[in-house]
Amino acid sequence: MIFHWLWDFVLFASPLVGEQTNAAVGMIALLNIPIEIIVGIVLWLQIKQVPEQAIFPST
Repeated sequence: MIFHWLWDFVLFASPLVGEQTNAAVGMIALLNIPIEIIVGIVLWLQIKQVPEQAIFPST
């Protein structure tokens, strides 16, 4: 969530700071989808490792 918020800020703030920064962010934006996929997979794998008892404790 923090990564996604920060990335959105970078994409929306880039046009405000100038042409060169906007071009640099445009190049970095090409990596956005692969980075989000990798981070999503890593987070999903971490969640899968949590025992189900920790998520849904038995009453």
